[in-house]
This record gives sequence, structure tokens and C-alpha cells, in this order.
Amino acid sequence: IDDLEKAYITLKEDYLKIMKSYYSKDIKLATSIKEINQDRMKLCDKLLDKYHNTIAAASLIENLKTMAASISNLSKAIITEII
Repeated sequence: IDDLEKAYITLKEDYLKIMKSYYSKDIKLATSIKEINQDRMKLCDKLLDKYHNTIAAASLIENLKTMAASISNLSKAIITEII
């Protein structure tokens, strides 16, 4: 369960950074978060493989993966200056 908590904390920090990037219009920070976020998605997949037989953990991991996807979408929008 420690690895789930670490994944959550990491994604939370990424979210805070991407919001900082949005408000400061820092495209460089958004780009770095976008690159790192690919690893976060892979981490979620590995965690899902590890905890696939625990319904609560699998549900939590799917939510983490959704959070990672949202961070990725925000970073893309910031980079292309859509928002």
C-alpha cells in the first residue's frame, strides 16, 4: 500500500506543478510535466498489475490513472495555449 500512497503523492505534486504552470503561463514547466507524466501512466499500469485482484486498490489505481490523464491533458493544453 505504500507504493499506492507514493503514487498519489507524486501525482498530487505534478498536479500542483501543472496548475502553477497554467497560472504563470510557464510552457517549459508544462513540457517537463508532460514528459514525466508518461512514466506516471506506466507506473499506474504496473500497480494495476500488482493489485489487480484487490477491488478497492484497483479502483483507486484507476482513479490515479485518470488523474494522470487529466494532468497530461492540461499540460498539452498549456503547451498549445488552448486555455
